[in-house]
Amino acid sequence: PGLARNALFPVCQERLAAHEGMRPMRAVFTREGQIFTTGFTRMSQRELCLWDPKNFEEPIALQEMDTSNGVLLPFYDPDSSIVYLCGKGDSSIRYFEITEEAPYVHYLSTYSSKEPQRGMGFMPKRGLDVSKCEIARFYKLHERKCEPIVMTVPRK
Repeated sequence: PGLARNALFPVCQERLAAHEGMRPMRAVFTREGQIFTTGFTRMSQRELCLWDPKNFEEPIALQEMDTSNGVLLPFYDPDSSIVYLCGKGDSSIRYFEITEEAPYVHYLSTYSSKEPQRGMGFMPKRGLDVSKCEIARFYKLHERKCEPIVMTVPRK
């Protein structure tokens, strides 16, 4: 009582934008405490960034992707430090490994199919079949069905 609300909870007057474009952005936290974001440039190119939460002046890593207009949905696996990017309307899933050395975000591979996805779900780790080297499972939403997509580590 008697104290102004802002004295206890200061309000941040500065608004920071992770991406310059006006289209939707998404963000996930990495296990190292960094922030991985997806968004758009002013020219509507999709891009991804990795940020240090102590310094939002410049991203740690920045990669421009393509000129598709679908919003990139990031799914992060903290056990393997892999981020999966699924775009609405895309027919592919790109995945990247986040490391502690430059360039920090490394492209791994792309899963492609014929039908575009309307949405994507990510199976929790407890539902995976590790005896088959499964590291991730997605559920791809089509117009009238839901398709499981299994990511495995290749073994000899």
